[in-house]
Amino acid sequence: DVTGRRWQTIPEMVSSAADRFGDSEAVVDGPLRLSFTELVERIDSGFGERHVRVFGNPAGGLRNN
Repeated sequence: DVTGRRWQTIPEMVSSAADRFGDSEAVVDGPLRLSFTELVERIDSGFGERHVRVFGNPAGGLRNN
């Protein structure tokens, strides 16, 4: 990390990026556009669920088209 901090989890890394980049685009997948803030919200809302849908796929996996 450019701030010198080491993350323990991917959600921590995304949250750190959201602190710095906020409404900038984090995910671009065809018509889907998510800012870093929106990505953190999707990650946070998925904890505790068996299948997390971050990018429209079970478990938040990226689609391979």
